[in-house]
Amino acid sequence: MKIKMNGKTIKKIDRRTNKFWCKGYTAPKATRKRLRTQPKGNQRGIKVLFACSLIPMIALFLTGCVETRDAMNDKVEQVEAVEELPPSPKLEELSVVVTPEEKAEGDLFDKYFGDEANIARAIAQAESGMREDAISKPNWNGTRDRGIMQINDCHADKVGGNLDALLDKETNIRVAKQIRDSWESWNAWTVFRTNKYLDYLN
Repeated sequence: MKIKMNGKTIKKIDRRTNKFWCKGYTAPKATRKRLRTQPKGNQRGIKVLFACSLIPMIALFLTGCVETRDAMNDKVEQVEAVEELPPSPKLEELSVVVTPEEKAEGDLFDKYFGDEANIARAIAQAESGMREDAISKPNWNGTRDRGIMQINDCHADKVGGNLDALLDKETNIRVAKQIRDSWESWNAWTVFRTNKYLDYLN
């Protein structure tokens, strides 16, 4: 409300305090602070609309939670309904297929070397790669190493001078056993002295 005189406003009512306002009048600080923190009418309306918009969102979220729970319960029931799988075979029931050649080779090393069969196999693997027909290049003295255990030509007397006999697997292993016993060690083979055979020792 304004009070005018000669077209000029001389007084008006301050709606915030319901007091007359005139030049030089200042509203109390506490009143101004309270008025600043009080939201305007349109701001209150926005907050009400925002709160109302949250209601369907919350309802939708709760519906989704219920559906997820029901779906999980259905899956649990399906898993329980699945027939049990047959028991897996025990370790002792499994068998390893061994070819006749591997069996014969294993039997020969076991037959001639007994407890030292694994050392003999490792030496054979390092010397010839388990090849019974392996023949080395000439050594410094012109001899060659032959067969699975790489028996040197200097042992030809053990096969009656027939070096081709050293290419027979069992003959070669038998001669290797004789050499090992005469040396009372495996030092006749370079791969043993250099410990290369250890790379193949089980």
